[in-house]
Amino acid sequence: MSVEPASVEPMFDSSEAGGVQLDVPGPDDTSYEPWGPDGPWDDEWGPDGLPADPQLNLATAPASFALAMELVFSKRPLDEVDDAGVLATAGAWRRMAGWALSGYARALAEFARRRSGDPVQTRYAADEIAAELKLTRGVARRELDRATALDQHLRPTRDLWEKGELDEQRVAAIADRVRDLPVEVATRVQEIVLPKAPAQTIGQLRAAMQRAIIAVDPEGAEERHREAHAKRSVRMYPDADGMATLTASMSAPDAVACDERLTALARGLGADDPRSMGARRADLLVGLITGRVFAGELVSGPAEGGGPAEGVSGAAPCGSGVQIVRPAAPDKASVHVVVDLETLRGEANRPAELAGYGPITATQARQIAADAVWRRLVTDPLSGVALDLGRTTYRPPVGLADLVRARDGVCRFPGCRRRASACELDHVVPYPAGPTAERNVVLECMHHHHLKHDSDWRLEPLPDGGVQWTSPTGAVYRTYPWDHRPLTGRGSATADGDPSPP
Repeated sequence: MSVEPASVEPMFDSSEAGGVQLDVPGPDDTSYEPWGPDGPWDDEWGPDGLPADPQLNLATAPASFALAMELVFSKRPLDEVDDAGVLATAGAWRRMAGWALSGYARALAEFARRRSGDPVQTRYAADEIAAELKLTRGVARRELDRATALDQHLRPTRDLWEKGELDEQRVAAIADRVRDLPVEVATRVQEIVLPKAPAQTIGQLRAAMQRAIIAVDPEGAEERHREAHAKRSVRMYPDADGMATLTASMSAPDAVACDERLTALARGLGADDPRSMGARRADLLVGLITGRVFAGELVSGPAEGGGPAEGVSGAAPCGSGVQIVRPAAPDKASVHVVVDLETLRGEANRPAELAGYGPITATQARQIAADAVWRRLVTDPLSGVALDLGRTTYRPPVGLADLVRARDGVCRFPGCRRRASACELDHVVPYPAGPTAERNVVLECMHHHHLKHDSDWRLEPLPDGGVQWTSPTGAVYRTYPWDHRPLTGRGSATADGDPSPP
């Protein structure tokens, strides 16, 4: 069956606008010059529009029709542009994608408004959109609901999207996360997260959203957690090539503890194990659940004629085909939570931070505290940076390593969210030129540790406690220690120049 598209009258003559003849060039027209306020610009034009320097144009210009024309009809082939220019071009196209999609959302919102007067038309509006745009009804419904919210209480988010400062993924992270919240809560959360959202990765933004929601509506956050926890489950989904995916929905502290334990056991199999870390963890999970693997102390070598069970190389047998593996870390999984004293005492309900996950509610933090060994973490009240770590524990910690892990929280590479327990300590200024001291040691995940030493990236310390990364193209990025101050109604308190901690 073929369907003829609806006939749509053009809104204006493409060759005329406001009485001014527009000579729109074609793709092969080499006479095109970028447009300025009074016609084609020259080297002097720029303050009120796109700067004349092409590289600066693409790196800083807001999304607009003029930027689109510059991208489409640029006289410089991309293969003749330097590395920084290529990245600036990619960024400009990404901003233009946001500009275009915000227009799509505006059109959907207008369509919803035209159907809002009739309950029947409102109910089936998504079906009209699905048929016209070749979408499933579910996708059409979701995009229509999102567009309507962005046209109402989430208008500031759409405004940033239209400027190209947010992309579709980050807009969806905001709109979808607050979809089921009261309008007044959603509006306040938006006010808190928007100022930093353009500079954040999607992971940082989602964590900032969760932190803001708990801070603005702590009672509602507790209730939503209880409802979600009651629905915890394990599911299996068939995959291709004889594989399947097993998922488990559980509380964040339980998930982090399981993840830490699997990693410790996988590392305990030793460097000679030929499998990837992911494969080791998967094999251990199967072995632990099915009873083929027991996590405990490593027994003396394999019995005569024995060997490790299938998929569990490096483990020692203990008879009856069961293998015993020893973790490469303390026997109990380590779960790290940062919570302010008033919340810990029950005098406040500010969000806490669970390392490896992000913000959790005050009740969850207090539940963890009931079964944990605590250390004092002293922070600067103005910057939120960790200054000292208490030493009263059942096991003496390695002082410097503990302090740096508490101070940084995650890998210090821009945008990386690998948690402290999965990172390595590295000298900013290589030893012995730089000291093995708190001010010269930072956390880096294994990948970014290798990047620093194996590539042309440069890392330098900053006087204010931050570090500066310089890419091979000369782009500069600054990161700062984790800000341990709890989020309040005044907004996120983070170190200047650094997107909010993950």
